[in-house]
Amino acid sequence: MIAEKSISYDIGNPDFGIKGRLTAQQIQSVIISTGDKFISHIAKSDYQVEILNENYLTQEFAAILNRSLKDFPFCVQKTYHDIYTPNANAQRSVDFYFYPGEEGESTRSIYSVEAKRLPAPDRTREKEYVIGNKKNTGGIERFKNEEHGKGLNECGMLAFVEDKSFEHWFNKINEWICDENWKTCEQLSEFEQSKNFAKSFSKVHRTIEDLILFHFWISLWQL
Repeated sequence: MIAEKSISYDIGNPDFGIKGRLTAQQIQSVIISTGDKFISHIAKSDYQVEILNENYLTQEFAAILNRSLKDFPFCVQKTYHDIYTPNANAQRSVDFYFYPGEEGESTRSIYSVEAKRLPAPDRTREKEYVIGNKKNTGGIERFKNEEHGKGLNECGMLAFVEDKSFEHWFNKINEWICDENWKTCEQLSEFEQSKNFAKSFSKVHRTIEDLILFHFWISLWQL
């Protein structure tokens, strides 16, 4: 079931004893707070709307997000190849990522985000939010197989919803997860939603350590 209420900017009760968890909550909070700015930007900009594909939408979201980070101890950049983590697939790239803002610190990802369109732009890629029609091309699938987020405990999925309701996609995505016979805990948890946004969490079961995945969806089809 989807909870009908405004999206809270408070992700939860942060554990101040765990620096990584607090950082993840800060990142999730700033992603949420960027939603309204992004929609406003899209609505008033003089884009060639017909060419706004997934990459271009992600580019614009990351740019608007970057303007919101002046008071945070991290930066954001579009496209990340993991050239740091042993045995990571450096050929794969995640759509955007956060890294420490302090001078002299490593620029390796502390939080990686994969973006998808709902529905997928091609019917043959229908389930791509979860799993691709080719090996390791699905969004959640790449996190599950550590093609994305290797060595991280929390990451995110961003979706640009261009047709149908949040409830439709919530049910459909959990159906696709069930179809793959993944663990029940890997289904998306109950949503919170407002008119244009929805958020949820899921757990991604991996070989060594599970990953918490934050899902943030933006409705564009009514703009």
